[in-house]
Amino acid sequence: MPEINIFEKIAKITTLLSKIHKYISEFNIYINPSFKANILNVKVYKFDIYGEEKDIILYAVDKEINLNKSTAGQDLDYLIKNIEELIDIQTNSSTTKNQ
Repeated sequence: MPEINIFEKIAKITTLLSKIHKYISEFNIYINPSFKANILNVKVYKFDIYGEEKDIILYAVDKEINLNKSTAGQDLDYLIKNIEELIDIQTNSSTTKNQ
């Protein structure tokens, strides 16, 4: 069973994902009691067009974390940092365009 701190970090991730506007975000938790697995899957991506190829998926974040592993807390911290950086990039590009 994941510790309380893990759930607080997951809550922070959902809050951060709600601030992303230029990308599509996906958040899933897969629970399998038989295998004692709790997997968090987070994707942040957008569709783009390159040349003649249409609807290419460009991932900004594509992370799967086993919440039962001892490194889950560190993995979540790293994911939070990645999402915060993505939000900062979005915010800075928005303010630059408005100047």
